[in-house]
Amino acid sequence: MLTQERADKLAAFLNSDEQRATALANLEPEQAVEELKKHGQDFTADELKAFAEIAKSPEVDDELDSAQLDRVSGGCKITATVVAVAVSVGW
Repeated sequence: MLTQERADKLAAFLNSDEQRATALANLEPEQAVEELKKHGQDFTADELKAFAEIAKSPEVDDELDSAQLDRVSGGCKITATVVAVAVSVGW
């Protein structure tokens, strides 16, 4: 399950390098997991898929609603960069 802490960590990582985030977005989830490991990030394919679903939600702004919070333990802040990456992600 994607927790708030892990979602925040992934969001921070993706926001730290837009080129790298875009490159990850072009990979299948399993490939993205392997690439993330090369950068010291340990996420599962299911976590990436859950993160992308939340980021793709039309209601995403700086706050998640209760339905989105039900999908993540706690919630996370998702920025425009992450949303742009998530929209292009095949995860």
